[in-house]
Amino acid sequence: MAEHSETDFGSPFRRTSGSPPYIYSADINWRRTTRARGARRVRRARGARVARGRGGRGGRGGRGGAGPPPAPLLYDPRDWYYDMSGDKHMLIFNHYQYKKSRYFRKQPAVRSGTARDVRRLQVVFAALGFTVHVHHDKDHDEILDLTANLCAQDHRGTSCVCVAVLTHGEAGGELLAADRPYELGDLLALLQRGHAALVGKPKLLLVQACRGARLDAGRLQLDGAAPLLPTHADTLVLASSVDDYVSWRDANGSWLIQELCRVLEATHRQLDLLQMTTLVTSLVARERASNTPSSAATHNKKQTPETRSTLTKLLRFSPPAPPAPPASATPGADEAGAPRNTTLNV
Repeated sequence: MAEHSETDFGSPFRRTSGSPPYIYSADINWRRTTRARGARRVRRARGARVARGRGGRGGRGGRGGAGPPPAPLLYDPRDWYYDMSGDKHMLIFNHYQYKKSRYFRKQPAVRSGTARDVRRLQVVFAALGFTVHVHHDKDHDEILDLTANLCAQDHRGTSCVCVAVLTHGEAGGELLAADRPYELGDLLALLQRGHAALVGKPKLLLVQACRGARLDAGRLQLDGAAPLLPTHADTLVLASSVDDYVSWRDANGSWLIQELCRVLEATHRQLDLLQMTTLVTSLVARERASNTPSSAATHNKKQTPETRSTLTKLLRFSPPAPPAPPASATPGADEAGAPRNTTLNV
């Protein structure tokens, strides 16, 4: 269907081909009156929009009027970084074995090596100031209840909440509890709609699980208290693979969790969380490959973690450095009072 402009008041009445242009019927006069009235309404509406500073075509998708220029972008850690000085809570839902259930076509295999992931997460996040609670092989209802209870607490003294899920997964965001599948979105909804004091604070979700059955063979390079906030803001999801692809784990743990802990230990004093997850993605993508020489179908395959973020500030687990003081307007002087040369090291 063709689009029409604001002033296109198309009429079903048309002059018969060949009729003199100076002969008008009552219908044609009605049409002209309607057009004139419509045009006046449009002009009044446009004038009102200009008066409000929205421009002649304003409204949704319009260009807008020429308002005042935006204020300069100033760097202040108090505004640009989350306050991480309060309490930090972490739940780990670790799955090693699963029940026989009518919800599973086949009982899921045990997850060898996952205990190493749990130990690494406990050590690293405790060192970052988190209170860590580990839950093993929980059912669907227990997982949602424990997450809901955490999110419903009074979080006025909380800086960050983190949930880690180590399990099997399916395409479309399905995760496996001990007794049945459930949706990743169920956990996200609980985190994003928890206690009002969590609004504006970071909520992290770490997911070590397959997201499908496809294998990635890789490719060679050619050359080698605040205003109203959206419900879905201030959330970060780090998934171990992209949609439709498997995730890898061996006796030493999963690729994602091991590299995440490695990066957190080495760089949490220098980098923010998004920078660190970028490094995690790089390490998994570049340094990891499956090693199953007895099975050509799964040998030498790759994996790409994926970060999805709606964080509205930078997140650092160590306090950021304060902004540098402005340079002095007068040159320095040596002890004798003579001006000395100054150099700017960039």
